[in-house]
Amino acid sequence: MEKLIATPDLSSKRWVWEQYDQHVQTNTILGPGPAGAALLRIKGTPGALAVSTDCNGRYTYCDPRRGGALAVAEAARNLACVGARPLGVTDCLNFGNPEKDAVYFQFVEAVRGIAEACRALDAPVVSGNVSFYNESPTGAIYPTPTIGMVGLLEDVETRPRGDGSAGDTLILIGGDGAHLGAGSLLAEVLETVGGRAPAVDLEAERRHAEIVRELVREGAAVLAQDVSDGGLAVAAAEICFGLPAGCGIEVELPEAGGPHGPMFGEDGARYVLVVPAERQGAVRRRLASAGVGWREAGRVTDDGRIRFLGVGERPRAELERRWRNAIEDRMESLEDER
Repeated sequence: MEKLIATPDLSSKRWVWEQYDQHVQTNTILGPGPAGAALLRIKGTPGALAVSTDCNGRYTYCDPRRGGALAVAEAARNLACVGARPLGVTDCLNFGNPEKDAVYFQFVEAVRGIAEACRALDAPVVSGNVSFYNESPTGAIYPTPTIGMVGLLEDVETRPRGDGSAGDTLILIGGDGAHLGAGSLLAEVLETVGGRAPAVDLEAERRHAEIVRELVREGAAVLAQDVSDGGLAVAAAEICFGLPAGCGIEVELPEAGGPHGPMFGEDGARYVLVVPAERQGAVRRRLASAGVGWREAGRVTDDGRIRFLGVGERPRAELERRWRNAIEDRMESLEDER
């Protein structure tokens, strides 16, 4: 896990976005960080716009149609984590030379996947651009259909507060992971890209996003994080980084099978929620009545450690430092090499 959260793909993008004024005209209510989406005030109204951008080039390289759909699905998940519903999408479709059969196939299938997901999640594409011929002597870039999604939070006062405390429960929505193909564990630890991207269940994406939005807006979930790149291990760490200083987490894994699938599987339509003790019964009943699969996956602690029971633990401060400073440290290292 230490290696994954310190990679450019999975670490904090703070070094990038702090180069620009992220509080333009003081309209930013919830800025970039552990939350999946930023919130921007709509002046003169109680509402806010939620903004997220997503894409996983490995997914699209291994399975273009799934990769396109998953980019849309993850953007919608990020909006759900701040209580917002999708309004529309802009895309930036980056591919190699379309005169080559393989690249043209990637492009066509990725667009089909995007279209299917946008219809299912009620997020029309309102603008975008296409960039072809992105190649070097070593070959084409990974097909990268980047999705920018904007959503609406009707009342900004219902945004997640991130004020969890020891004794709160971690709820995993969508079941345990198992799918490692085209994932971060293979790419970053084993240095290989292969297998198929995770399967896409757009109906589950829609239903799970809807219940997460409701629980966030009602205050039943004080924090929410979608499970995507890096699986539950990375999502749980990011949840912990969003909790007040001094808090830690304890994560329970399934007893059957090894830990790799549950910790690093990147199966879709999944979230981790932080639920206060007094709301746990009501949340369980809501999830059961909605027919949403879930399990109690752990708890918030007061010892400042991130712990996976039966696997190991690390100080939160150490992991958070690696996560927050990864890109900056790498840029400084490159500068020193010059």
